[in-house]
Amino acid sequence: MVVSGSAVILQDLGDMLLGRRDDGSYDGSMDAMFLVDCADDPERPPPSEVFSASLAIADSLTHFGPAFAGSTGCHPLPAAVDPLHVGPADLVVPALVVYLEGDPATPPIWAGALIAALGDAVGISSNAEGHGGYLANSWCLTEPVTRYLVDLEVPADGWSCREP
Repeated sequence: MVVSGSAVILQDLGDMLLGRRDDGSYDGSMDAMFLVDCADDPERPPPSEVFSASLAIADSLTHFGPAFAGSTGCHPLPAAVDPLHVGPADLVVPALVVYLEGDPATPPIWAGALIAALGDAVGISSNAEGHGGYLANSWCLTEPVTRYLVDLEVPADGWSCREP
């Protein structure tokens, strides 16, 4: 319901974007995305260049500029591996690729391509929608992924579940 003078809808949208839970805590998805983005980029400009760029961005954005003014980018993190290893992995425990059939950002065919590229990997899926399936968007994936992470119990390749 839209109420004049209320920003409830905007707050809800912001909470969804930032992974805010009902209890007010956050799920860590924004932190994870930051780390993944930095891991994908081997570039680490000097701090002075990052600071200058963040100020330029802040100056160009009327409403949201101040949020960028303190950004350090990926600078404090170690440089990403460059060049990245490309080719099959030789793993003690197969990698687990988790995907959602209704992921708007990474279609299931990409998961299949990743599994094939890794070579030593299994894929599990859910019929859920959203981006990211573990502890969000698909609760039926939680148990097999947790067993994999905690006990190194590898689910059967192609295992799938349906959300109620």
